[in-house]
Amino acid sequence: MYSFDVLSVGNVKIDIFLNIHDANKHLHLTDSGDLVIKSGDKIDLDKYNVALGGSASSVSIGISRLGIDTALMAETGYDEFLLKITNTLEQNGVSKVFLKRGNSKESSFSVIINYKKERTILAEDIERIHDFRFDDVTTKLMYLASLDKDWKTTYGRALEFLAKNNTLLAFNPGASQLDEKSELIDKIYKRCDILFVNKEEAQIIIGEKIDDEKELILKLKALGPKEIVLTNGEEGSLYLDKSGKIYKAGIVQTEVVEKTGAGDAFSSGFLSAMLYGLESDQKLLWGALNSTATVKTIGAVEGLLTKEQMEEQAKNTKLDIVEV
Repeated sequence: MYSFDVLSVGNVKIDIFLNIHDANKHLHLTDSGDLVIKSGDKIDLDKYNVALGGSASSVSIGISRLGIDTALMAETGYDEFLLKITNTLEQNGVSKVFLKRGNSKESSFSVIINYKKERTILAEDIERIHDFRFDDVTTKLMYLASLDKDWKTTYGRALEFLAKNNTLLAFNPGASQLDEKSELIDKIYKRCDILFVNKEEAQIIIGEKIDDEKELILKLKALGPKEIVLTNGEEGSLYLDKSGKIYKAGIVQTEVVEKTGAGDAFSSGFLSAMLYGLESDQKLLWGALNSTATVKTIGAVEGLLTKEQMEEQAKNTKLDIVEV
């Protein structure tokens, strides 16, 4: 039997970042936001980066860096990227005991073009079996994240595990789950202790283009989650706690280099503060600080803070938080 403070369940992916200088004459952005590339051109890169992606992977690394015992349950390929995945997890103290090698050789990966502070993502999702089992693990908190295609078996087994154990559930649905209307997804929302979504994802779940964030978070609350964190980019975040109080938090201002993983960084900071027993304002501050640190670097994990860095920055940072 294995025991961890946090078990993060979902995907691990490879993100390849192609960073192109704003002045590059072979590309341009239209006023409507279209990226135009001339066919047949050879385009010089400023730099490229290879990093880990996937919500479950990013959150597991973020929580582990903040000093909490964490394992990742995910499925990999077995191509040349496997070593990158295993080495990164090891370097960040994330247990690989539940890392499964899938039947497809190729790793799931994305190519991300960074140009004029905007990103264009070319993604390939490899179909996985996701034959995850929870028979030999105990954990204080399960972070259940997006899975592609055959996700229902794992989600069903997760619910069975949660019904038998006094385990907190944090849920971050992905594209395959957002549109889902079924008894299974209804049960996940009802069992959920804390739901993490951004504003656009919340609107998809509710099925309404509600602009008012307070109204939106109350609609989500009606689905059953005990607590909700709603993020909205530069507008900050909203947090509905167990008592029904809603807090609005701003952001920590910084120069943005690249936004991949900002939401996952917020989640890992927030959850870590929660597990350390910190108050609502500190949960929001830890989330905001971790998110800010990530957007100052390229990729979802490079900028994630350690516990020492977080505590030092938290002492010296004032975050605007009001009850709404």
